[in-house]
Amino acid sequence: MIDLLKKSERLTISLSADESIDVKDQAYSSKLGGVAYFPKEQEYPRNKDGQPLALIAQLNLSEIFADSSLAEACDADHVLKYYPRTGMLSFFNDATDDLMGLEFKEPFSKTGYRVVYFPEIIKSDDNVALAEFNELAEIANDDCYGALGMDQSYLITSSLKYTIPSLEIATLDDENLFKFHDYTENQLDEESGEDVMEALYDQASEVCQGHAIGGYPMLTQSDPRHENDDRAILLFQLDSVGDVMLGDCGSMQFFISEEDLKNRDFSNVLYDWACC
Repeated sequence: MIDLLKKSERLTISLSADESIDVKDQAYSSKLGGVAYFPKEQEYPRNKDGQPLALIAQLNLSEIFADSSLAEACDADHVLKYYPRTGMLSFFNDATDDLMGLEFKEPFSKTGYRVVYFPEIIKSDDNVALAEFNELAEIANDDCYGALGMDQSYLITSSLKYTIPSLEIATLDDENLFKFHDYTENQLDEESGEDVMEALYDQASEVCQGHAIGGYPMLTQSDPRHENDDRAILLFQLDSVGDVMLGDCGSMQFFISEEDLKNRDFSNVLYDWACC
């Protein structure tokens, strides 16, 4: 079993929020919440009622990959090597919606959430979405804002860790995950099975918890992807850590296919969140 988990583990960029530093108005930093960097010539994302979406997180990729040892490890990884190394990758959702922008019907309308990539960061007051932030602040309140309040925004720093699959993970045509499922479902005897399953659950929860890029998701319920879904890559995860709270200690994920990530196409990202 140890060998199986070792073969299944994935390199993950762990993202830590520094809640001691308020960066709401720093538009070019990697951060959770606050005022977004958004070039003025592009249409700011809005919900079905025309209200601006809230910034969940923005990742200044030059900052994320600034450490040479982290960048080298990611270059050698079969998934993380496809992430862009420059520009801004930004995640938005509907702060006025009780479901925080979740959409349950395919194809997704993309009115409740959006992922936007800016290949180049151009520092200009015109590229700071302060007007949209203030517009949203007049509509939203702490009860409906979701993961963060309008007055909360924190810097993000990056480091590396390894994650392992949870019992809820979909196989997604992954040979190692097929073997993992086969072991947990068919090769555990009744007497020891419960203890092993509990240990696996605890270990996966421990290493998968937290904000992250890549690796395995922190699934509080079932995997939202079906078995043949090609969106096997965890593009970004926001977790209930510190001041971030998603429902009852939930977790939020954005999934993307390898092909779309290679092509910098973020139009078909799967967004999901769930709580206990």
